[in-house]
Amino acid sequence: FYSVIEARDTQVMKLNEMLSEKNAQLSEKAAQLSEANALIASMVKSMAGKGMSAEEIAMLTGKTIDDVNALLA
Repeated sequence: FYSVIEARDTQVMKLNEMLSEKNAQLSEKAAQLSEANALIASMVKSMAGKGMSAEEIAMLTGKTIDDVNALLA
């Protein structure tokens, strides 16, 4: 009976380790996404500062006009 409990404890510990690793990976991906979004926002603002319209910026960045306008707000 105790060996079954120990085996389950080992499985639970391994699963916890896997979850911790996945959480770390997700945190890394979230940080990368945040950096990418900041870069896009900076590019959009720079383009607008050079006189480009929201429509032109949207075409060049692949964003919607609403997204561009939100970044400029």
